[in-house]
Amino acid sequence: MSMETTPNQESSARRLSQSARQTYWRVECESWQKSGLSFKAYASERGYSWYSLRDWQQRFNREQESSVTKVSDFREVRVNAAPSSYELEFSNGKKLRVSGGFSIERVKQLVELLSC
Repeated sequence: MSMETTPNQESSARRLSQSARQTYWRVECESWQKSGLSFKAYASERGYSWYSLRDWQQRFNREQESSVTKVSDFREVRVNAAPSSYELEFSNGKKLRVSGGFSIERVKQLVELLSC
């Protein structure tokens, strides 16, 4: 897919699959950031509405923010001795109990799943 734009580029992007459209706008947003131009100036140069560029940039920012686990989502844990099991309680009320011999990678996956 060529990232060169034409006056009809925005309407062409609407006809793409959701995945291709997302890729197109991700590349456009990255190019805009590197350009140093305002939303309006960049979009005008590329031949589409600056609202589209801004909306996609906001969407990508929200995705990035939601994929980062906030430190405030965790509670302090104090351990007096090396326990054979652990219990994690999330701010959403969900709990995860892990016994000895657990895989740290599996626990990471479970934490990610439960923190939603």
